[in-house]
Amino acid sequence: MQILSDTTWEVNESLTLSPSVLYHLEPLGVGTPYVESLTSFLKRLARMHHLTVTDMVAFCTEQEPGHIMPSTLLKLFWIDSITRSARIWSHLLRRLTCHNEVAYLTMAYWQPILNPYRLLRERQAWCPLCYEDWLKAGNSVYEPLLWRLQRVDTCLVHQCKLVECCPGCGKQFTTFTSNGAVGFCPKCRTWLGNEAHAGQAVAIASESYRLSHAVGQLLTLAPQVTDLNKSMVPDVIETIHKRRVPYTNIKSALHISMTALSNIKAGARLPNLNTLAHLAILSEGALWGTLNGQATCLPESASSKPLRLKTAPQKQTYLKQLLASSDPLPALSYVARTCGFSWVMTLQKAFPVEYEILRIRIYEEQRQALQDILDGDVIMTVIELARRRDYHQSILVHRFPELCRQVTQAHHKRKLSHCRQYLLDLIQTNCFPCITAITKTLEVGSYYLTQHFPEEMRLIEAQHHHQIQQQEQVTRQYLDAALASDLLPPMSLQEIARELDTSVKTLKRNFPIHSREILDRRREYMVSQIQLTCQQIRQTVFELHQQGIYPSVDRLHAVIGIWMVHGKAHRNAYIEAMNTCGYLDVRTKSSMRHYIPT
Repeated sequence: MQILSDTTWEVNESLTLSPSVLYHLEPLGVGTPYVESLTSFLKRLARMHHLTVTDMVAFCTEQEPGHIMPSTLLKLFWIDSITRSARIWSHLLRRLTCHNEVAYLTMAYWQPILNPYRLLRERQAWCPLCYEDWLKAGNSVYEPLLWRLQRVDTCLVHQCKLVECCPGCGKQFTTFTSNGAVGFCPKCRTWLGNEAHAGQAVAIASESYRLSHAVGQLLTLAPQVTDLNKSMVPDVIETIHKRRVPYTNIKSALHISMTALSNIKAGARLPNLNTLAHLAILSEGALWGTLNGQATCLPESASSKPLRLKTAPQKQTYLKQLLASSDPLPALSYVARTCGFSWVMTLQKAFPVEYEILRIRIYEEQRQALQDILDGDVIMTVIELARRRDYHQSILVHRFPELCRQVTQAHHKRKLSHCRQYLLDLIQTNCFPCITAITKTLEVGSYYLTQHFPEEMRLIEAQHHHQIQQQEQVTRQYLDAALASDLLPPMSLQEIARELDTSVKTLKRNFPIHSREILDRRREYMVSQIQLTCQQIRQTVFELHQQGIYPSVDRLHAVIGIWMVHGKAHRNAYIEAMNTCGYLDVRTKSSMRHYIPT
């Protein structure tokens, strides 16, 4: 048989086909502080395929050769953290979408240097102003990974606090729900980009903003960092210590104990995100330089063991580079050691011209640094200036005794004025924190405050105790009302703690009887609901069997309306009902894997 055709086939022509299983959706914000989170990417994928999040998860798990099934919403909540499911889902979505940048959408990328302790926030947070700006500009609306982190509570663009309560229903919600859509409340479907509900403004110089900015810088570096190891953080700590910063000061700056600092230095413990953010601020760029694989960004004077030059041309070149540099010069003792001399006088004899120019310039820089403190309004001591510039305090006092005396006097006056103004602001705003919080904010001791401001501290302490009593009374009334309420489902202790802006641990410690009753009541309700669901499962299996329909898990899910086979009691009820109908053998529960996902 001869096949005739007028079509001329060109072997070099080929169809352009997408190799990806899912839509080739591009992750947003990679290489910026606002890189998209993996949960947001998964929700946007579900929307592109016109599927619910649950159906999208079920489809993705079927594409993996090995059975992964972390498909419960509770487990999917952690795919942005440092967990096994985060690594699995990052790899899976990267393969299904053919986008290598998906690897940067989760904190699992930083596992070699980061501890997952208290990494993610429990409830979703967002910036309404960012949502509104993206909508007006016609950009895609998404959820940045930055907003998922517990350490971050400030928007870096609008300098405002992140919001956790829906402007429509006033409720909080988790980032992963079955029918969740990016930018909308999953409970009432309200648009979250309401400018009228923006968070409280914060100052750029505040600690909250600086820590959030440090975390944003870490996320920005993800595409640039290729080699992460446990020794990076200990190396940065040692670099800071070489600036003549004592370990006790490093411990205080990182807000950890000395034992924790020793464990981090020894590599026996990884820092959490809060500690790493404080370390980034303290290191002044050294952490970013280490992560990038570059030399630590420190001035040459920061090293206690400088490089010793041997030949005269090398020393001459080094001195010329110092004189040509516009950066502050190190101390003469450091320059002498770098040139291989044990004494400054030896440097003077070897290079008298360069030495004299360096001496005059260093003297002028030291005098100008002291004068800048007097002319400005910064609160700084001579000791702190010497530590920052790597000078010796005794040298500054010997050379500029009058300036040092004036700086010391100005420091005392400014410190008193700053503390007095802060305490007066607390009294005027009717805000009375605890003494520990005040001393931490002002960076002074409680003895200093009680000695110089006895009346103010006495008033603040009395009002603070009064506020605690009022808060305990309000909490007790709220707990009594919750126990007396007949609403179903009864509130859990976690929900009550969020409403009262406290913690479950505090409620259990201060109100043990109320907490126990609430826990018991909630537990009884959950048991009753499980029993009702089990009865509903049995009844549905029997009804479908009588109608001649096979009662598969998917069919039960469609009839009941809830995914009911995640709990052990639900699975046992399903197995029992199937055995009664003659479908399964109770002795071989392994056959259930064809019907029930594990």
